[in-house]
Amino acid sequence: MRKNKLLLSFEGKTLLENVVVNAQNSLANKVIVVLGAYENENLNVLKKYNPETVLNKNWEKGIGSSIKAGLQKAMDILPMLDAVIISVCDQPFLTTEIFDGLINTYNKSGKKIIASAYPQSIGVPVLYDKILFAELLNIPDEYGAKKYVIEKASQKIISTFPFPKGEIDIDTLEDTEKLYLHPEGKGN
Repeated sequence: MRKNKLLLSFEGKTLLENVVVNAQNSLANKVIVVLGAYENENLNVLKKYNPETVLNKNWEKGIGSSIKAGLQKAMDILPMLDAVIISVCDQPFLTTEIFDGLINTYNKSGKKIIASAYPQSIGVPVLYDKILFAELLNIPDEYGAKKYVIEKASQKIISTFPFPKGEIDIDTLEDTEKLYLHPEGKGN
Protein backbone atom coordinates (compact mmCIF):
# COMPACT_ATOMS: atom_id res chain seq x y z
CA MET A 1 0.00 0.00 0.00
CA ARG A 2 3.06 2.24 0.54
CA LYS A 3 1.46 4.01 3.48
CA ASN A 4 0.32 3.15 6.98
CA LYS A 5 -2.99 1.40 6.33
CA LEU A 6 -3.66 1.06 10.06
CA LEU A 7 -4.24 4.80 10.26
CA LEU A 8 -6.90 4.78 7.55
CA SER A 9 -10.16 6.07 8.98
CA PHE A 10 -13.37 4.07 8.82
CA GLU A 11 -16.56 5.07 10.60
CA GLY A 12 -14.79 7.64 12.76
CA LYS A 13 -11.84 5.56 13.94
CA THR A 14 -8.60 4.34 12.44
CA LEU A 15 -8.37 0.65 11.67
CA LEU A 16 -5.85 0.37 14.52
CA GLU A 17 -8.19 2.05 16.99
CA ASN A 18 -11.07 -0.16 15.89
CA VAL A 19 -9.33 -3.41 16.78
CA VAL A 20 -7.80 -2.09 20.02
CA VAL A 21 -11.06 -0.61 21.31
CA ASN A 22 -13.05 -3.73 20.44
CA ALA A 23 -10.44 -6.00 22.03
CA GLN A 24 -10.30 -3.87 25.18
CA ASN A 25 -14.10 -3.94 25.44
CA SER A 26 -14.16 -7.72 25.12
CA LEU A 27 -13.84 -10.51 27.67
CA ALA A 28 -10.08 -10.67 26.99
CA ASN A 29 -7.91 -10.01 30.05
CA LYS A 30 -5.15 -8.10 28.26
CA VAL A 31 -4.57 -6.50 24.88
CA ILE A 32 -1.08 -6.59 23.38
CA VAL A 33 -0.32 -4.74 20.17
CA VAL A 34 2.68 -5.88 18.13
CA LEU A 35 4.31 -2.96 16.38
CA GLY A 36 6.74 -2.96 13.48
CA ALA A 37 6.49 -0.66 10.50
CA TYR A 38 5.34 2.87 11.37
CA GLU A 39 6.00 2.17 15.04
CA ASN A 40 6.05 5.81 16.19
CA GLU A 41 2.91 6.80 14.23
CA ASN A 42 1.02 3.83 15.65
CA LEU A 43 2.27 4.45 19.20
CA ASN A 44 1.00 8.01 18.96
CA VAL A 45 -2.51 6.76 18.11
CA LEU A 46 -2.37 4.12 20.86
CA LYS A 47 -1.45 6.55 23.67
CA LYS A 48 -5.04 7.22 24.71
CA TYR A 49 -5.87 3.49 24.84
CA ASN A 50 -2.72 2.41 26.69
CA PRO A 51 -2.50 -1.23 25.53
CA GLU A 52 0.59 -3.31 26.17
CA THR A 53 2.90 -3.06 23.18
CA VAL A 54 5.86 -4.99 21.89
CA LEU A 55 8.17 -4.01 19.06
CA ASN A 56 8.86 -6.72 16.50
CA LYS A 57 12.21 -5.72 15.07
CA ASN A 58 11.90 -8.54 12.53
CA TRP A 59 8.51 -7.47 11.13
CA GLU A 60 9.81 -7.49 7.55
CA LYS A 61 10.36 -11.27 7.79
CA GLY A 62 6.63 -11.92 7.92
CA ILE A 63 3.57 -12.10 10.11
CA GLY A 64 4.84 -15.23 11.87
CA SER A 65 7.57 -13.12 13.44
CA SER A 66 4.89 -10.79 14.84
CA ILE A 67 2.84 -13.73 16.13
CA LYS A 68 5.90 -15.01 17.98
CA ALA A 69 6.76 -11.57 19.42
CA GLY A 70 3.21 -11.01 20.67
CA LEU A 71 2.83 -14.49 22.10
CA GLN A 72 6.17 -14.28 23.92
CA LYS A 73 5.15 -10.93 25.45
CA ALA A 74 1.80 -12.40 26.52
CA MET A 75 3.52 -15.38 28.14
CA ASP A 76 5.99 -13.09 29.92
CA ILE A 77 3.36 -10.81 31.47
CA LEU A 78 0.66 -13.46 32.02
CA PRO A 79 2.41 -16.70 33.00
CA MET A 80 -0.89 -18.46 33.82
CA LEU A 81 -2.33 -17.65 30.38
CA ASP A 82 -4.82 -20.26 29.11
CA ALA A 83 -5.28 -19.00 25.55
CA VAL A 84 -4.52 -16.14 23.17
CA ILE A 85 -6.42 -14.53 20.35
CA ILE A 86 -4.33 -13.57 17.36
CA SER A 87 -5.89 -10.81 15.35
CA VAL A 88 -4.96 -8.37 12.64
CA CYS A 89 -5.79 -4.68 12.43
CA ASP A 90 -7.01 -4.45 8.85
CA GLN A 91 -10.50 -5.95 9.24
CA PRO A 92 -12.84 -2.94 9.48
CA PHE A 93 -15.85 -5.01 10.54
CA LEU A 94 -14.14 -6.65 13.52
CA THR A 95 -16.21 -6.14 16.68
CA THR A 96 -16.18 -6.86 20.38
CA GLU A 97 -18.81 -9.53 19.71
CA ILE A 98 -16.39 -11.46 17.49
CA PHE A 99 -13.73 -11.51 20.24
CA ASP A 100 -16.33 -12.50 22.86
CA GLY A 101 -17.74 -15.17 20.55
CA LEU A 102 -14.30 -16.76 20.16
CA ILE A 103 -13.78 -16.76 23.93
CA ASN A 104 -17.25 -18.12 24.73
CA THR A 105 -16.93 -20.83 22.07
CA TYR A 106 -13.56 -21.84 23.55
CA ASN A 107 -15.02 -22.02 27.05
CA LYS A 108 -17.99 -24.13 25.93
CA SER A 109 -16.49 -26.36 23.22
CA GLY A 110 -13.28 -27.70 24.72
CA LYS A 111 -11.62 -27.24 21.33
CA LYS A 112 -8.03 -26.00 21.19
CA ILE A 113 -8.42 -23.63 18.24
CA ILE A 114 -11.40 -21.36 17.64
CA ALA A 115 -11.25 -19.72 14.23
CA SER A 116 -13.41 -17.05 12.71
CA ALA A 117 -15.76 -18.52 10.13
CA TYR A 118 -16.10 -16.38 7.03
CA PRO A 119 -18.77 -17.16 4.41
CA GLN A 120 -16.31 -19.15 2.24
CA SER A 121 -13.40 -20.01 4.57
CA ILE A 122 -11.93 -19.66 8.04
CA GLY A 123 -9.41 -17.13 9.28
CA VAL A 124 -8.46 -14.55 11.87
CA PRO A 125 -9.02 -13.63 14.56
CA VAL A 126 -8.16 -17.04 15.93
CA LEU A 127 -8.03 -18.22 19.54
CA TYR A 128 -5.30 -20.75 20.44
CA ASP A 129 -5.16 -22.83 23.62
CA LYS A 130 -1.90 -22.87 25.60
CA ILE A 131 -1.11 -26.41 24.44
CA LEU A 132 -0.33 -24.85 21.04
CA PHE A 133 1.95 -22.08 22.30
CA ALA A 134 5.18 -24.04 21.76
CA GLU A 135 4.16 -24.77 18.17
CA LEU A 136 3.20 -21.14 17.56
CA LEU A 137 6.58 -19.98 18.88
CA ASN A 138 8.21 -22.16 16.23
CA ILE A 139 6.17 -21.33 13.14
CA PRO A 140 8.11 -19.98 10.18
CA ASP A 141 8.25 -16.19 10.02
CA GLU A 142 6.30 -16.14 6.77
CA TYR A 143 3.36 -18.10 8.24
CA GLY A 144 0.24 -16.31 9.32
CA ALA A 145 -2.37 -17.50 11.78
CA LYS A 146 -4.73 -18.53 8.96
CA LYS A 147 -2.20 -20.84 7.31
CA TYR A 148 -1.50 -22.45 10.67
CA VAL A 149 -5.23 -22.97 11.29
CA ILE A 150 -5.77 -24.57 7.90
CA GLU A 151 -2.94 -27.02 8.56
CA LYS A 152 -4.56 -27.99 11.87
CA ALA A 153 -8.09 -28.21 10.44
CA SER A 154 -8.02 -31.96 9.89
CA GLN A 155 -6.99 -32.63 13.48
CA LYS A 156 -10.50 -32.18 14.91
CA ILE A 157 -9.28 -29.63 17.44
CA ILE A 158 -10.96 -26.68 15.74
CA SER A 159 -14.28 -25.01 16.27
CA THR A 160 -15.47 -21.78 14.69
CA PHE A 161 -17.42 -18.65 15.46
CA PRO A 162 -19.20 -16.75 12.66
CA PHE A 163 -17.54 -13.58 11.35
CA PRO A 164 -19.74 -12.82 8.31
CA LYS A 165 -17.61 -9.92 7.04
CA GLY A 166 -14.25 -11.36 8.08
CA GLU A 167 -13.03 -11.75 4.52
CA ILE A 168 -13.13 -7.97 4.11
CA ASP A 169 -9.67 -6.64 4.87
CA ILE A 170 -7.55 -3.77 3.67
CA ASP A 171 -4.39 -4.73 1.79
CA THR A 172 -4.39 -2.38 -1.20
CA LEU A 173 -5.67 1.03 -2.22
CA GLU A 174 -8.28 -0.80 -4.30
CA ASP A 175 -9.51 -2.47 -1.10
CA THR A 176 -10.09 0.93 0.47
CA GLU A 177 -12.08 2.02 -2.57
CA LYS A 178 -14.22 -1.13 -2.38
CA LEU A 179 -14.75 -0.58 1.34
CA TYR A 180 -16.08 2.90 0.79
CA LEU A 181 -18.44 1.48 -1.80
CA HIS A 182 -19.50 -1.40 0.45
CA PRO A 183 -23.22 -1.12 1.22
CA GLU A 184 -22.57 -1.04 4.97
CA GLY A 185 -19.34 0.97 4.85
CA LYS A 186 -19.74 4.66 5.47
CA GLY A 187 -16.13 5.68 4.87
CA ASN A 188 -14.72 8.91 6.28
